[in-house]
Amino acid sequence: MNILDVLKSLETLTTSNLLAELGEFVVSADEFVIFLQKKQLEKGEDANGNTAGVYTRATEQIAKEYESLGNAPIKPKIAGEPYNFEWSGAFFKGMYIKVFTSGDLTIEIDSSVPYSNELQGRFKKLLGLTQNNQAEFNEFIQVKLIEIINKKIQNV
Repeated sequence: MNILDVLKSLETLTTSNLLAELGEFVVSADEFVIFLQKKQLEKGEDANGNTAGVYTRATEQIAKEYESLGNAPIKPKIAGEPYNFEWSGAFFKGMYIKVFTSGDLTIEIDSSVPYSNELQGRFKKLLGLTQNNQAEFNEFIQVKLIEIINKKIQNV
């Protein structure tokens, strides 16, 4: 194989091809993205890293009422503590991602629960990763990107 053959083989190493393969990988690794999102929401953080809100005494009392009826929230609702977005667990269980690879790699996080749009309307930047979580995710996929490129080069 001469240099022209090598160069011709590397033509498949285009941005769109790499994005497509990386997108497939992200879809298969959706649990990691959702893990990062849940970890963030459990601390009450929105996508900007800000506290989305704090529980009031009224919410704490309502949670205690539900608890007395045998329908306690999964996580406690304590006045003054940040929202943890876990009452029944359905919001977290319904989380999924959408991956778009036209031009760049874009990932959207959503939940299949009927009230997801209501939550996202109330909390403008509720879903989406903070800069720290984005950096952790980028490190995660960087390894895969290097693996994809190395595999293409070795197949030349």
